[in-house]
Amino acid sequence: MVKQYILNEKLYNTGNYKETEKRYQKLIISSVKEKNYNIAALSYNIIGRIYLNKGNYERARNYFEKGLELGKKSKQKSGAGINQGFIGSIYHDLESDDSRKYITDAISLVKESEDDIFKDLVLGHLYTKLGFSTIHHKDSITMRLDYLFTALDYYKKIPKKYFNNNRYFSQTYTNIAMLEYKVKPADTVISHLKKAGYYNKYAETPYIFGFIGTELARNYLRKKDYDSAIYYGNIALKYLSIGTHKQKILETYQYLSYAYENTKQHEQAQQYYIKFKNNEDQINKDKLKSFVQIYKENSTKKDKENFREQIINFFFYFLSALLIIFFILRKKADKISVASGNEVKIEKEVSESTSIPGNKIEEAISYETESQILKRLDKFEDKLHFLQKGITQGKLAAQVDTNVRYLSIVIKKYKAENFNAYLNTLRIKYIIGKLKNDKEYRRYKVRCLADECGYFTVASFTKIFGEITGYTPSAYIAFLNDSDL
Repeated sequence: MVKQYILNEKLYNTGNYKETEKRYQKLIISSVKEKNYNIAALSYNIIGRIYLNKGNYERARNYFEKGLELGKKSKQKSGAGINQGFIGSIYHDLESDDSRKYITDAISLVKESEDDIFKDLVLGHLYTKLGFSTIHHKDSITMRLDYLFTALDYYKKIPKKYFNNNRYFSQTYTNIAMLEYKVKPADTVISHLKKAGYYNKYAETPYIFGFIGTELARNYLRKKDYDSAIYYGNIALKYLSIGTHKQKILETYQYLSYAYENTKQHEQAQQYYIKFKNNEDQINKDKLKSFVQIYKENSTKKDKENFREQIINFFFYFLSALLIIFFILRKKADKISVASGNEVKIEKEVSESTSIPGNKIEEAISYETESQILKRLDKFEDKLHFLQKGITQGKLAAQVDTNVRYLSIVIKKYKAENFNAYLNTLRIKYIIGKLKNDKEYRRYKVRCLADECGYFTVASFTKIFGEITGYTPSAYIAFLNDSDL
């Protein structure tokens, strides 16, 4: 069964997730039948990782919990430990402070394992997870790097009879480079990434080349070597597309957009920026959905009160991330800049753009005209004119000194699906901020809230509020009040 597990994992590394899941499901059935609970638990972990890579946190966690439950039945604790560690990793991604404890407890559990060929491998994985956990300490980067080098030491111990060490060396040097980005010169980081690439040539793990390519692109941006950044960014996308690594693909879109912008290739920069925003929004929505589901499942546990505080903070963090893109405009559309301290960031936010076949815009508008319309929309938002009742697309077009057709194209390209979606998002974001920050607003009747943000009827306000937040206004207010207890 060990041999079959390892063969299946090789298939997983090729990115053939559908067949991988099918084979591991069969292995789970046979492993449980023979009471080899550790192999069954490890198999559940791989299936969970498949869904984690896809951004389906809820389903991933379900598989990790099944693996943890089965793994506890075995004297070999690597299966239980790896699943507990990945549950901790999910909590980290969802901004929960519980993540670190899950991982450290998992490490303690695995260290007690008996006659376990997976022990050192799993400890390497867990120390890697610990290296990317939240550490509130002034020397947090140094501490994280220490954890990654500890992971490397464990990977050196794994039996070569069963495992390809080169793959784990490659992964670890890539992870080290990701952390060193914040504290080491670009050339030092690039040297570690090339070392990772050397090991991966013998590891037969395509997606790791994708991770390496993304990090090389990021570091060549630091050196202002934009051509190299474009080269490695495109290599990264080629390999990342083999599997489903949404977060890394997202980062790569961001770096490519910036690199193309700085080589005056504005059309390509715009295309990658739109891809970046669309993917970022979807990832945030998936996280929010998963966090709400996890909260519901944990609502009967002793730590309910702590969890309430976490969900409210997470809710606003991601809801704001999804909605703020409709507010901030840029002097130059699609321009991305490198922030101080060599961090790449988005200089100005644009919003979700509807996908158009071939990335063609419905009608050509000059770059200067687009910029002028965006600037005027900025004033429209800053002055809260969207709260006016009876505002129409025609009236807004007149306010920003353009025609309805041009306004529609700009909104669809940079703001929202259409004018109504744009206006509704501005209004609901406004009232959410009032409800969160001013408790007096929570005492208002729903019809007063509707009137405050520009709606003629309670019914239309309630319907739109629910579509955007997932709550009715009354339920949302109750949720806020309950969270304050």
